[in-house]
Amino acid sequence: ADISVSYAPGFDVDSVISSSYISGAGSYILDAFNGNRTRTVLLISNGTYSADEISELCMNTYRDNPLSCIKKPSVEVNQFSGSGFEKLYEINIRYLLPEEEIEAKKEELQSFDYSAIEGMEEASGDEYKAYCIFKYLHDNVEYTEGSGHSSAYCALIEKEADSEGLAMAFVALCKNFGLECETVEGQKDWKEHFWNIIGIGGLSCHVDVSASYDGSGYSRCFLVSDSALWGSYR
Repeated sequence: ADISVSYAPGFDVDSVISSSYISGAGSYILDAFNGNRTRTVLLISNGTYSADEISELCMNTYRDNPLSCIKKPSVEVNQFSGSGFEKLYEINIRYLLPEEEIEAKKEELQSFDYSAIEGMEEASGDEYKAYCIFKYLHDNVEYTEGSGHSSAYCALIEKEADSEGLAMAFVALCKNFGLECETVEGQKDWKEHFWNIIGIGGLSCHVDVSASYDGSGYSRCFLVSDSALWGSYR
């Protein structure tokens, strides 16, 4: 038998991150995003995730931390099996922008003026804080579905975003003011769509900033129940 061994170019064994379980992988992926690293390698002693599940974890980490990347990164995961449940995941990340431009735009995001959100200083409850954020985005961001403006940077700095960009910006602002919020990827009227779920007073409610641009008011898209979205959203 002829046996050959190939090595990844420029691979540094000392950079491999070892962990017993997959539960801490999200924090390592976030560190890579924050540092604009194009590769991170995880060695998990009890790895049960497939390469596709690690890719999904990367996207969920990005959506939970909208300020970590200027644009949605492209992720490719290579998985290798060791002894027992041991698995090694090589995560290759593309940011689709030069590093110098990424750093400059991240500085813009970090300098975003949160005081521009009117009413927040007087807001005494989480519901009103969420309303102030919702209204700020509606009043200051142009909604352009299909434009590819799909990040928090597009909404907060460029003032133009599709449903994903508005949802990402809503998460970023909510987290800055201590509100529990996440982005939902799904469909609206059978088309790809993004919106938010926010925790208010122990309850989970839906918020869809992009749905507020049709002139029908906020009541059907701000802090609404599951049943209110039934039929149009999936």
